[in-house]
Amino acid sequence: MSQKPQFESAVQTQALCVFRWSYPIFYMYDRAMAYCCRTESQPITDSDIQQYGAQLFSEKMFFRERRREMIFDQRHKDCHSCWSIEDSGVNSPRLEDFFTTQLRKIGEVHPQEDLTAFLRRSRDRLVSGQIDDSLLTKSAVDILEVVLSNACGFKCVYCNEFYSSSWAAEKRAAQRIHPHYRDKSRDPQLEALFYEWVEHNARDLVKRLGYIGGEPIAIEAFYESLERILEIFEKVPARARKPELCITTNLCPPEQQFERFARMIPRMESRFRWVVQVSMESIGPRAEYIRYGTNWKRLEKNLHRLFAEFPNVEIAILPTLNLLALPSLPEFLTYLRELYFQYGNSISIVQNMVTLPKTLSPLYAPRELAKPLRQSIQLLKDWAEEIAPLAQFEQPSENQRFLRARQQASQWRSYAGYLNGLAQKIEANPAQDDPQSVELARELRRELEFWDLRRGTSAPRAIPEIAELWRMAGDSAELER
Repeated sequence: MSQKPQFESAVQTQALCVFRWSYPIFYMYDRAMAYCCRTESQPITDSDIQQYGAQLFSEKMFFRERRREMIFDQRHKDCHSCWSIEDSGVNSPRLEDFFTTQLRKIGEVHPQEDLTAFLRRSRDRLVSGQIDDSLLTKSAVDILEVVLSNACGFKCVYCNEFYSSSWAAEKRAAQRIHPHYRDKSRDPQLEALFYEWVEHNARDLVKRLGYIGGEPIAIEAFYESLERILEIFEKVPARARKPELCITTNLCPPEQQFERFARMIPRMESRFRWVVQVSMESIGPRAEYIRYGTNWKRLEKNLHRLFAEFPNVEIAILPTLNLLALPSLPEFLTYLRELYFQYGNSISIVQNMVTLPKTLSPLYAPRELAKPLRQSIQLLKDWAEEIAPLAQFEQPSENQRFLRARQQASQWRSYAGYLNGLAQKIEANPAQDDPQSVELARELRRELEFWDLRRGTSAPRAIPEIAELWRMAGDSAELER
């Protein structure tokens, strides 16, 4: 049997990712942009504006070089998040399967050409190292995201000053602010170029327009941007299938800000399908500790209101899996199941996890914490089989209730598969008393106790299951030595 060429096997395992072409992100308050939310943003300079004009959002040299590297299966440190997940044996969010579909939008892929043939042809024409080839300069926008300011009243345990003004204020007061942090401001010239680029390059291609912060609902620029985007989209006929308008929110702003957001929902529905992506991975007091600043009663009230008053809004849940949330994951998923049965709307669960800091990443959790994952996996499978048995899954049906149940069952089975990969990784990790695990526990305890002392909170009181980790880490005096 002849061996597969090295090129063909590398295509599926190395650096290729459609997001480098299809997922541009504009950092409105930071004079920066990126491709994919898991990579570092790149500053936009005056010389960039002078050289590229509005095309800088797809043609900036940094992105050309990264795309070329991907064609040649070369890893770049910019994509560390996905590499670290994949190297651990867990599926990452990296998308290569839809690569040719996206590039067919802009004519880069020949009809009937498969991925291997496309890459071989692309490598042949890029071998000389040129960076002005259309494959590297054109974008096939699928997701377009706007990062507003870092204005946010939360201090999520896994977040930082770059995405939370509250973290920035507390870290500055504690003299722990990151040396690269700078206060953020808007640039009217750059914003004008961005909307010019959206109108001529992204509007007719984009499937999802997303807003993140900070907390978008509490940021004035969010509402200004919605008005500008609506104006751009109303210049052309509405699509038969509207693009998604997705907001990632903690769903816990002051009441008057949530009311303002609620009034915008029907205004945008003429051109967009709303998706509200709620950041949460635990409930009650646990949520109030892990996502410090959460008012659980207010969050729950707003969540139920969305389900009850806005049936056309798709609700997605974005759990950022982290070490502190793992013990109560079955309880959290049970809460989502109860919401599904209460309102009858399928609820998406977005795959996401902490990779840095290592102390909070589930990838490095002691293997004892695989138990709640295994319990969660079994629950998800049982629930899926209960509402849409696999044996009947492919049967044709026009019953909308059954179709929604099938959709929800698919969500549960998919998330169970994601958790299974993570559980396998954790089960291969050292035990809690292993020196490596103990050192991570010590680092985590030092960090959390520092902030607990300032806030009058307690990690072991909020998350009782980590008491054993605290014991393994030693007492506070030992931590100081």
